[in-house]
Amino acid sequence: GDQWGAELRYFTPYRGNSQWGFSLTAREEDYEPSNAPADKWERYGFRGVYYVENGNTRTGFGVLAEHLRIDGRDEDSVGPYLHLAHNALDNVLYPTRGYSVTADVWSPKLETVLSRTEFQAYLPWQEDWRVVLRGGVETGDNSNPAHRAYLGDQEELYSLADHPLQGEQAVWAQLGVGHTLMKTWWGRINAEVFGTWGAVYEDWSRTAEGWETGVSFSIPGQFFNGRLLVVYDQSGEFTFGFSLGDPVWWNSPMP
Repeated sequence: GDQWGAELRYFTPYRGNSQWGFSLTAREEDYEPSNAPADKWERYGFRGVYYVENGNTRTGFGVLAEHLRIDGRDEDSVGPYLHLAHNALDNVLYPTRGYSVTADVWSPKLETVLSRTEFQAYLPWQEDWRVVLRGGVETGDNSNPAHRAYLGDQEELYSLADHPLQGEQAVWAQLGVGHTLMKTWWGRINAEVFGTWGAVYEDWSRTAEGWETGVSFSIPGQFFNGRLLVVYDQSGEFTFGFSLGDPVWWNSPMP
């Protein structure tokens, strides 16, 4: 509720297995990292991508342009953009087996490479139990605050959400054990015990890290999607929280 943001997206109808996608984004970003000074900027972006689908795989090639207002100056960047996604989960809302991988890559001005890659895997274990693996890698550019990697800004670690770790690269991994507590006509109630570790790097030399463990109770859904959390982190503190709905995560460090 502290920053504003808006996004407009349009996709053309499919022709065979392909389509065009366009998006306009505008938002304010305000970061208070735990390991670096606070920073703030406005970011505007345009993306035009040609998507091709082949079974569970979706590939996109296109261009991404950005306008930044930061530290009293304006800065423009444009460059090629690549999107790769493979989804082999058995269910989008209630996955119990399978895996998915998503990667977004952008090269502004062809001078550097920004990327974000995420994966998740579900392994069935007895009836209504599953082992869950999640993680990802983010590569940024230290010369521009808006293009740096921030660990925790997209709840990779819940305990770092307010004050993420800043670096040039970020890596995180999570191991969880989930169980379906109840099945009803309006959805399911799931419980999951998890542990997460993450770190940020400068030129792939580790500069800071964090970990947490906790339990979550969730009601996945297309509209409601509620979650209750209890987290214990490396500082020795417990955090209690809840969320309703699906946040619109940007493809940070990209616009």
